[in-house]
Amino acid sequence: MPPSAPLTLQQILWADFKISFGLIAAMLVVFYIGRKLAEKGDRVARVSGLGGSWVGLVLLACATSMPELVTGVATAGVVGAPDLAVGNIMGSCLFNLAIIALMDLLWRKGPVLLEVSRSQERPALFGIALLCLGAAGIYFVAPDRLARDWGLGFGAALVIGYIVSVRMLFERKSSQTVESAEDKKRKAERSQAFRAFGWWALWMIVAGLFLSWIGDEISRHKFGPTRFTFGATWVGTFFLAFATSLPELSVSISAVRLGAVEMAVGNVLGSNLFNVAILPICETAARIAQRPAVFYNASPIHLLTAGASILMTAVVYVAIKRRSSRQIGGMAPETILVAIIYIAASVGIFILS
Repeated sequence: MPPSAPLTLQQILWADFKISFGLIAAMLVVFYIGRKLAEKGDRVARVSGLGGSWVGLVLLACATSMPELVTGVATAGVVGAPDLAVGNIMGSCLFNLAIIALMDLLWRKGPVLLEVSRSQERPALFGIALLCLGAAGIYFVAPDRLARDWGLGFGAALVIGYIVSVRMLFERKSSQTVESAEDKKRKAERSQAFRAFGWWALWMIVAGLFLSWIGDEISRHKFGPTRFTFGATWVGTFFLAFATSLPELSVSISAVRLGAVEMAVGNVLGSNLFNVAILPICETAARIAQRPAVFYNASPIHLLTAGASILMTAVVYVAIKRRSSRQIGGMAPETILVAIIYIAASVGIFILS
């Protein structure tokens, strides 16, 4: 069979345009649906009587993390790209924490973390614990260390850790919630709110599936006349992570502009808790679909992403605990350090991958 003719420059540029347009379109759709999903989730929270802090930590966190869930499961179980799945999850955690630095830059009334309550210390500590456990799974479940089935064990530990974390957070918040008697009107409002939330959640699933497909295509696509490739690790950590974190970004910026800083920070910390808990779901999806195991086939480069996320979360925890009003150039020293860690990790991951 004769070799195929080389592509012309026009064909190469047209292929580059199509895949780039697909990514931009998917990102815009996810951004829009994420905003609508957050609005509907906030309405569900209001008609159910939950407080703003708990809404950010659990309800909005789960809603805005739905792209990570759908994209992670699709890349691991449908596409069979474990590196994309892990990169998407760990990269989203990294990007979410960088959003706190952006919030501090936008907030003009002092350090943004000074505005949140001490109750946000717990989700920060839980996030560090789950990230450490996820990083341990990536490190130990490898060809030269533990067998691939140990990935299910680490996954089970992550699920238990997430359930315990949410349970403890719920117990802390439930004491602040005052239940009122429900009449027929309130029941109808709740039913309508949940239906609207479910509708937009369904659209997010569709958008997430398309996003996972376009991400896999980008990881294998050869760009430009030099036929440059990014690779699955870098695409997952940056392209997919940024795209699937657009809901967190839009919700957090909108909340800060409305003065709801507690909800914005809670959304970021709660989203990271949920994101790490997606790893065992991806592992299970890959096993069911008989695709490559997630922990066993994850690149060691993701340990750098996890380590940077752990360090950034620790800095946020210290800032919440210290309650310092010091600023440098309109930002707290802690959020400046968060931004520096994010930039350094991004450069390191790009070089290594």
